[in-house]
Amino acid sequence: TISLARAEEDYNAPDCRFINIKKGQLIYVYSKLVKEKDSGEFWAGSVYGEQYEDHMGTVGYFLSSLVSEQHVYQEANKTVPTTVRNLQKP
Repeated sequence: TISLARAEEDYNAPDCRFINIKKGQLIYVYSKLVKEKDSGEFWAGSVYGEQYEDHMGTVGYFLSSLVSEQHVYQEANKTVPTTVRNLQKP
């Protein structure tokens, strides 16, 4: 966990890569993806708190603009480059 954030708005996940969040909900943030071109900045995390037990343990992405960081646990930055691989079988 690198930080704890609170949802400022509801967010309905468009697919299984993302998580649903509700306004006021606490979220553990595990990574922050760098904004590229016109895309939004996404963070990865999981829901925190007893009242959301049905969502706890589910990790996914959400828009960083919908949350405010409450506490930063780790300040260090690490850049991990990504590559596109050909996933087609020969």
